[in-house]
Amino acid sequence: MNPRLTCLLLWVLACGCGGGYECRTAADCDDGLACNGGESCSQGRCLPGTAVSCGHGFTCREPRGECACAAGYLPDGDACRPDHCEVPQGPVLAVVAQGTEIVFTTTRDYLLQVGQAEPGDSLPAQWRDGGRVTIAADLLPARLRLFARMRFTDCRQEMFLADYRVTEAYPGPAGSPTSTALAADDPAIMAWATGFVEPVEYGEDVDPQWRTPEKALGPAEGNSDGVFSLGRGGSLTVTFATPITDGPGYDLAVFENALDDGFLELARVAVSSDGRHFVEFDCASLTPGPVGAFERLDTTRIGSLAGKYRAGFGTPFDLAVLRNKPQVLSGQVQLNRITQVRIIDVVGDGSQRDSFGHPLYDPWPTRQSAGFDLDAVAVLHQADGG
Repeated sequence: MNPRLTCLLLWVLACGCGGGYECRTAADCDDGLACNGGESCSQGRCLPGTAVSCGHGFTCREPRGECACAAGYLPDGDACRPDHCEVPQGPVLAVVAQGTEIVFTTTRDYLLQVGQAEPGDSLPAQWRDGGRVTIAADLLPARLRLFARMRFTDCRQEMFLADYRVTEAYPGPAGSPTSTALAADDPAIMAWATGFVEPVEYGEDVDPQWRTPEKALGPAEGNSDGVFSLGRGGSLTVTFATPITDGPGYDLAVFENALDDGFLELARVAVSSDGRHFVEFDCASLTPGPVGAFERLDTTRIGSLAGKYRAGFGTPFDLAVLRNKPQVLSGQVQLNRITQVRIIDVVGDGSQRDSFGHPLYDPWPTRQSAGFDLDAVAVLHQADGG
């Protein structure tokens, strides 16, 4: 056999650095392929630019050297461990469609474990390695609690925990049995937005008559005129006389002015307790392809996006689904004292993505009053309980 191929084969068999390790160029391989003196490359070394397994998430790098713990890892006996613990992140919606795959991630792609249980359980019956959970198609209807953690003993108290309500599809239009739509005259509404933050981030293709943020304040009117058009890619941040708090069920609702159950313009929603740090609600869109300017959407393919209901009905949001977010865990956003809600127009050409990586589509391109038409933002739970 060619000596160069023999060397490479022996090296591939030998270079296994284990979890958390990375490999660097072998000092006793002269040109990266041929072995010095005809001997095999040393164990625990590797060649640059190759794809052999040197431990989770690591590849060969120069300069020449031996296996070592990579950035983000520290030596721990014969292994390497993460230099910090963090809560894995995965999308959380109050309602998810059956068959949804929840993918958990960390900042350095650490090895994870996942588990599931009934709501109220403090731990799953068992953990399994990996960072993905597919909500079974036969789990309907049901409530499910998911867990995720880093796969290291000293990190197991840093856990993701969230409850999901599983349905056949995302909630249907206002008036349907599965709908979560909130009527503008619902007695659960305690207050409405009272102000807005300047300067306003106007989007494209909005005539002056629709650049009226004052129309987004107070109760929802449910008509085509009393709205503020965000414009393509625009946003508006509204404020409240009394902060919103995280109570049982939904805590706020956003109203648009859609003429019917199909012509829907969508927006993402984020909240803040200090006006500087915002955390955005996760969302889902299963619309299969581009939507023309006058074409329709299927409400049951849309999850946690404002604007999925016709005029007079708001899309509700539950602050509890944000509890695992880094901004909340760090205290930058306090769910018991939300002072601002930001509505962000979805640019509906598919250039933006939902929380699962799917393209976001809504009617595009629209003109004159382009983008999301904000009617009002309602409060369902106030910080003072009043």
